Amino acid sequence: MSAVLPARLRNAALITTCKGRLADLQQSLPSWLAMEQPLPLRVVVVDYGDPEESGQWVARLGNPQVTAIRALPATDEFQRSLAKNIGAVRACADVLLFVDADVQLRRAWYTTVLRVLSAGHSHACADQFIQDIGGTCAVVANAYHQIRGYDERLTGWGYEDMDIYNRLTHAFQRPGTYPHALADPQQHSDALRLRWHADKQRDESYQRNAQLAGDLARPVNATGYGVGTILR
Repeated sequence: MSAVLPARLRNAALITTCKGRLADLQQSLPSWLAMEQPLPLRVVVVDYGDPEESGQWVARLGNPQVTAIRALPATDEFQRSLAKNIGAVRACADVLLFVDADVQLRRAWYTTVLRVLSAGHSHACADQFIQDIGGTCAVVANAYHQIRGYDERLTGWGYEDMDIYNRLTHAFQRPGTYPHALADPQQHSDALRLRWHADKQRDESYQRNAQLAGDLARPVNATGYGVGTILR
């Protein structure tokens, strides 16, 4: 498969998910809005059954550059892949930027990843594997949708980001990177990281997902992706 890239990249949506991490979002969001913006950028916050109602907080900001999607999950379990897909399928942008709520970005990050994608790469992730910024990436939307997004079978903590990078590389052979120093994670405990997951064993959850994702040519999200009950 070869990437079907748009003739030019016109805009981007930065997608973040939030469930019990409003304090992190409040610290990170200003850094995203302060980035150099060579193309129009919209921030989409997916309030995934957030007990702190991050979607309401976004509405109170009254910033037209920041919008919220309030998703109503069936359980309290945080399904990260589904939450990211919910944002992505509604973003209507040429470029999808996935950034966790606890990651601040340097001013040059957006410009840098756009330059990488404009060179023909399907996606850009950090040039070093650092766990706390593992999910910070940029993906050409056409490529993302061709592989049907994040695999929603991968639940619990970990590996969904590595899986989508592997599948993008398998499909398009055009990975790209950005300097890891452009992303600055906020440090926190495993207890907070695992709070909304039923499985509290981080390493076991990661390995289970890695095994499920072993076949890069497997069908992914065959019945749809990003499907959920949405409250606007």
